[in-house]
Amino acid sequence: MPTTRLATLADAPRLTALRVLMHDAIDGPHPRGPWVKACEEAIADRLANDPTFIAYVTETDESGVVACITGEVRRHFPGPDSLAPIYGYVITGAAEPGYRRSGYAKDCLAALLDHFVELGCHRVSTFTHWQGEKLCNSLGFERLGEWPVPMNWRAPDASDK
Repeated sequence: MPTTRLATLADAPRLTALRVLMHDAIDGPHPRGPWVKACEEAIADRLANDPTFIAYVTETDESGVVACITGEVRRHFPGPDSLAPIYGYVITGAAEPGYRRSGYAKDCLAALLDHFVELGCHRVSTFTHWQGEKLCNSLGFERLGEWPVPMNWRAPDASDK
């Protein structure tokens, strides 16, 4: 039975491996140079030390972590569309090739959106590749322009306008 949960420091290698897969799927393959180790170190640092960084993973009994979504809480000034001083930003997401279109990345994104709402974020932004646009749309993100696709999501009961 797949489980979606908050990522821990021990998940940094898998989050990195999934990020590598994401980059390869967009415009790769890419050489596995120093950037991979630097990425893993940055992810581990953020998981351990940055309370604004949030990551969700879905794991299966047979394959371990197969999907992830990462995001962060960002500060901004209130404006005409939102009085909230923070918003959520989806940084990256990926799934193992054999687990794509299984709903696992969607489970991670839904959990991240719920987490953002619990923290008081009523708007979540991201830039997505065309491969992730359908996933974002399925959870209510709206397209704002051309590729890379800027998208916004608003909590259904956002009352901070």
